[in-house]
Amino acid sequence: ALEQRTVVYEDNNVKISFSEITEDGVEFWVENLTNINITIQADTISINGISTNDIMMSDDVAPKSKGKVIAGCDDFSSLASVETVGGQLRIIDLSQTWDPYYYNATFVNVPIE
Repeated sequence: ALEQRTVVYEDNNVKISFSEITEDGVEFWVENLTNINITIQADTISINGISTNDIMMSDDVAPKSKGKVIAGCDDFSSLASVETVGGQLRIIDLSQTWDPYYYNATFVNVPIE
């Protein structure tokens, strides 16, 4: 049984869902809808309206596949519950077939069931 995941951002290239918070950080599932490898980095993440930018993240997702990506931070591991998720993730084509070769996927305080 797949856990219930809340879609926080969606466009023609990616579908990003919030998964959970672990000791490693904030976990998202990214569905890569393109025919190229994409790299996900995080500028900022906010949980329940509290923001962090002390994040380690650079995760690849293969073409036409789903991958788990983790915004590595320990600011949120003690939270009892997640009510909202926001942030800005950078969607990057390191092969630079896109022009510009990256853009920002921004989502603001998306309610998590």
